[in-house]
Amino acid sequence: MFALRGRGRDEALAQLRARRTAAQTTSTPPAPAGLPAAGAYAAWAALAERTPTLPELPEPALHIAALSSAPPPGTGLSTADLERLMADTATRAARLLTGDTTSLHLSQHEDAARIAASNCGPEWFHHLIKNTGAKPTAFARRTRAWRYGGPTGIAVAEKPRTPDPTAMTAARTALTEALIEMTTTPVALRAWRNRLTLTDHGIQLRLGPDTRWYPYLQDDDGAWWPAAPADPDPVTTLTSVWQQTER
Repeated sequence: MFALRGRGRDEALAQLRARRTAAQTTSTPPAPAGLPAAGAYAAWAALAERTPTLPELPEPALHIAALSSAPPPGTGLSTADLERLMADTATRAARLLTGDTTSLHLSQHEDAARIAASNCGPEWFHHLIKNTGAKPTAFARRTRAWRYGGPTGIAVAEKPRTPDPTAMTAARTALTEALIEMTTTPVALRAWRNRLTLTDHGIQLRLGPDTRWYPYLQDDDGAWWPAAPADPDPVTTLTSVWQQTER
């Protein structure tokens, strides 16, 4: 048989030994390392920017189908609960495909505030408080902060920071000039860290890391609550809540 195929016995055996040795010395190439989800979506977003012909994303609601059966008894979940979770997942996925990876970096408390801010209803709201171990008032304040500013709004609500003094001085000057036109009585304006407070009116403006001003109002117990969306202009931010205190 060896002779018929054009090679002798010794030659064929030598080639077999050579192949066997090569197979033993060749290591299996390592599997390619995976990417964190945030990196994968960021890469997809960069590709999407270079490819303007991508089709428009469908509305999240189009991804949602009615459940074919109710959840098993004893799970604590209802059909409405699961459908809400499906809708939330579809909405987040659509945002991820546009390059918005914010939701991939949220802590448990931030994500709970995100869900609560989506008008989830009182039952879900109380479950979120219980399952995160948060204090009800603190959770309500965090939820309102998310509603007005997302994760940056929560950071502004919970962590004072030391901003650029030049920005604070410019804002204080602009507010002082605006207050002269807005009221006939002098207004005390106190500065601390990233916060400018009108002590006699229960108004406070906080400068966020995004260089926007976040308005706060003081309640009867002395606590500060987010009161409106942020704005890059401190005077615009002040006027957005000024009429609330006047009423």
